[in-house]
Amino acid sequence: MPSWIMCVKPWKKDGAALCEFFAWFEQQSDVNELDVDEHICAARARQEGFVSLSFGTIAAYNANGAMPHYQATQQSHARIEGNGLLLIDSGGQYQGGTTDITRVVPVGQVSAEQIRDFTLVLKGMVSLSMLVFPEGIAGQQIDVLARQPLWEQGLDFGHGTGHGVGYFMNVHEGPQSISWRGRIGPHSAMRAGMITSNEPWMPHY
Repeated sequence: MPSWIMCVKPWKKDGAALCEFFAWFEQQSDVNELDVDEHICAARARQEGFVSLSFGTIAAYNANGAMPHYQATQQSHARIEGNGLLLIDSGGQYQGGTTDITRVVPVGQVSAEQIRDFTLVLKGMVSLSMLVFPEGIAGQQIDVLARQPLWEQGLDFGHGTGHGVGYFMNVHEGPQSISWRGRIGPHSAMRAGMITSNEPWMPHY
């Protein structure tokens, strides 16, 4: 088994931590982005083998979710109230592997436009996830699958779709990535066993 694949074992622990967090979040009525950050970190810390976060948690409500790599601070953060969408982009370093997850959580009532946009992003994510392709294809050649449902509606997102996930290194690890940017060549080829994220996005909220 490739060493990369061995590093997925802690994902189960990370998933359990997220389930614990979401169970807590569902019962709350007065929280803000900093509370989300704190409780996700605490849930991970209770998992055996947890060492640290793999990067600063992005907990972004409504308009804040439209800013790539947004960080809530004591001076500037949003209360999670009313109707909207909460973006969570976070990860953990565990003995044996590293995680990087992105989730969008509905709060209150969601609009027809939000349902449509969520569905477009989901279609792109599923299309890319199900793709079967020969070894040696570059991420630049398959990025279109994640974007096509958005392009058909005149929409797009400005960042790459996916990246390698490094174990206790840069969580954005090469050489592979899924993005239309960059040159196609042997250095960017997708190889069997590589771990690559799949993160299409809707940027205008």
